[in-house]
Amino acid sequence: MELAQIVVTNFSTLLRCLDPTNELLGNLLSVAFVKDQISVIEQKPTLDDKNYALLKALREVPDGLQKSVMSDFIAALRSCGQEHVANIFRRESDKVPMSDEHRDMITMQSDKLIEFLDPENGLLNKLVSSRVISWVNNDAIRSKVGFYNKATELISTILRKSDHAFQALINSLNETGQSHIVYILTGEGNIQPVSEDDRKKLREKRELIHFIIPHDLMPALISKGVFTSYDQERVEGQKTNDDKAEMMFDLIARKSQTAFDQFIETLRECKHEHVAEWLLGPEITSMVEANVEDVENPEVDVQNLECEISENMQQTIANDDSFNEVKEELTKNGLSVTRVLKGSIIVKFAYKHHAALISLQQLYISKKLDMLLTEAFCPQFATKGLKSLRVVIPDQRCADMYPRIDICGYPQFFADTDRIRIWFCTIIRIRIRIQIVCRGP
Repeated sequence: MELAQIVVTNFSTLLRCLDPTNELLGNLLSVAFVKDQISVIEQKPTLDDKNYALLKALREVPDGLQKSVMSDFIAALRSCGQEHVANIFRRESDKVPMSDEHRDMITMQSDKLIEFLDPENGLLNKLVSSRVISWVNNDAIRSKVGFYNKATELISTILRKSDHAFQALINSLNETGQSHIVYILTGEGNIQPVSEDDRKKLREKRELIHFIIPHDLMPALISKGVFTSYDQERVEGQKTNDDKAEMMFDLIARKSQTAFDQFIETLRECKHEHVAEWLLGPEITSMVEANVEDVENPEVDVQNLECEISENMQQTIANDDSFNEVKEELTKNGLSVTRVLKGSIIVKFAYKHHAALISLQQLYISKKLDMLLTEAFCPQFATKGLKSLRVVIPDQRCADMYPRIDICGYPQFFADTDRIRIWFCTIIRIRIRIQIVCRGP
């Protein structure tokens, strides 16, 4: 089949997988007929426009030159790492353009990938070393400003690679601590991205950066594996403490739910309890008991069943529409489920204000909370003997678990008074600063 016919037959595939890099266009400067079109191609504004112009030039190659031009074009493609494109013209290896299935998996999740993907965190280095992307691609991605633009450029680059690149991307993500991105792409694994509720808190409570001392948190975050050496460099590269704390928030927002939970744990361990409490808001911890039919049956492992239910709850709360009814009931009452802990089923409820706390108490006493959780989760485990779920809040002291503060004779709730929070955190911040000064020689 001649050059023009191959281009016409595979036009849509070539348009989406050909990468008109400066390296490729430079190699084509020595190819007859095509070299006269390079200056026109270079002036096109987008990659697709450049590809269209290049493919148009290949279609118009005179009959007498098609064989030699095709050979030179194939050689140019192979020399700049586009063997999967060269194989469309002449098959010499098993590399082919990315499959529709893998393209769709990336494209359909592109909005989430852009929100969570962190190209700089060792990922680009891994992709270059495994020859998924070239140094030219690497430089183009790094030249973009900000997380969003770098992630967008990386996704666009990967989509033009061979089908082998998809699995290589998955491997590289797992090896650079971004398994939550693999979960986004494939739905496989237990490491999920930070929940939207927690990301929202990181976005909306930026005033907290004024009360964070990054230097005190970094060693623990490194030792827990929350931050990598790349993260540390990016944080410490900022000029002020506030800028460093803001970078911490930006990095955490792109990590896994596990990393977020460990960040909160680090805040509490490193004398930043006030930041953790203000960031998360007040919480009520509850136990969820599994009512199992024929509990004496040795084939029914209640402890293992509770672990399975706990894991299912974590995944369902983050992703499954079957939990929407529970979410809607909680949300309209100013409540949310912040986390489900493994082992015994421990569910933590966050409340926005005192009225929400009263609503939680009413849902608890009326057993409506039991009913909602039973309807949402029991069907999946009915064959294992699960009959119902029951929420247990110790001592039924929902309404007493948050202190009243009397200001000028008017009782108010701490959760409703941001001014008190700011005053409280400022006092702690001042005390910390004094302690640091006192350590000097």
